Amino acid sequence: MKRRGLSAKLERHLERGEEEMRLSRAAAERNEATFERLMASFDRHEVAFERLMAGFDRHEEASKRVKATIDSQEERLDDFKVFIRDINRRSEKVIHDLLRGNREFCWELTSEMNSKTNAILAGLEEAREESRAQREALLVLVDRLPPPKAA
Repeated sequence: MKRRGLSAKLERHLERGEEEMRLSRAAAERNEATFERLMASFDRHEVAFERLMAGFDRHEEASKRVKATIDSQEERLDDFKVFIRDINRRSEKVIHDLLRGNREFCWELTSEMNSKTNAILAGLEEAREESRAQREALLVLVDRLPPPKAA
């Protein structure tokens, strides 16, 4: 009986061991498939990393070219500043000359207009005095007329 009990116990252990072994193999197969997927993913990430590094290298070279361009532009900017300063000075001189000429022209024009205005005002004063004299003469004539006859 002891033997039989032992063999039943042993058989249960063996069955449980076989079940554990089957589960262990299934887990190993899953782990192996997962490992293969991870390795494929690693290879894809490695390719992506290489592309990223190549892009970074291109970006670094482009940055160097941009820096060189900026340096040359700064040199040209200094030349343009000097050029613009000279142009501004010349423009200011021309503007001052134009303003001075305009002031002189306006002064001459104002003087001429004042003399013409004074002449016109004098003519108007003479015409007003002449008109007043004619009105007074007409009033004197009207006063000498005989009174109107009653009809």
